Amino acid sequence: VQNYIQYGEELTAGQITQDAWITTRCKTILMCTKDVRSVNYKIKTAAGVVYVMGIARNEQERITALEQIRGISEVRKVVSFVRVEGGES
Repeated sequence: VQNYIQYGEELTAGQITQDAWITTRCKTILMCTKDVRSVNYKIKTAAGVVYVMGIARNEQERITALEQIRGISEVRKVVSFVRVEGGES
């Protein structure tokens, strides 16, 4: 069992806005990426850390989706909860 809950300073309005912008960019990039079914992913961002949840159709799709998100300059870290369809949880 892994615990990804982080405690820290309360987020500012600027950080909340920045996180929303990062989330929007992640979703847009996945929608525009060939061979990635973007509706299979849920994105949440907190303090520049992007949490990606979903089911990839295959390992290559999982890798591609995560690489695209990591390529966004404002993303500090990507935490993946993505599993491959038909694979183990």
